[in-house]
Amino acid sequence: MAASWAQYDGVDAVVKQVVIMGEAPGSLWANVTWSYDGKTQERFCDQLVAGTDGYQIAVLAPMAEARK
Repeated sequence: MAASWAQYDGVDAVVKQVVIMGEAPGSLWANVTWSYDGKTQERFCDQLVAGTDGYQIAVLAPMAEARK
């Protein structure tokens, strides 16, 4: 995991967009998009589950950029 941090060298400003796609008792699905350098860089569909300290990521699935 530490090896992946190098891809973020020089990134100092990030815009995130979170859209809740669906909810169920104790969990929710979110479309999470990270943008920097003026364009979308990463997009994930996350399943978040209720934990003792709030929601935590249970499933992280990389997604293609949203079509317009």
